[in-house]
Amino acid sequence: RLISGKGNGPIDAFTDALNQHFGLDVKVVDYHEHAIGAGANATAVSYVEVRMDGDPTALFGVGIDSNIVTASLKAVVSAVNRALRQTVWEGEYEEETRRVAGMKG
Repeated sequence: RLISGKGNGPIDAFTDALNQHFGLDVKVVDYHEHAIGAGANATAVSYVEVRMDGDPTALFGVGIDSNIVTASLKAVVSAVNRALRQTVWEGEYEEETRRVAGMKG
């Protein structure tokens, strides 16, 4: 699937695309990058802190790639995936808790 978004650079455009096409509300609130190694063999590492759906909980993601933009987008995906996994786990936990407690709905 091809998605597109608009923004003030690749990370902003990517989060705009995610928000538009998947109904999310992702906001990158902090970003850091650095290189491992030097020269042509360097690897880019990107760290992002995101907030989703107005939740004040900080979620972090890390991306690693030879290209800093790709590493940054991977970091956003990592953070979003973490948020979505937590949502699913909490929902499953709640459902299982209700079942064990004999509660409906």
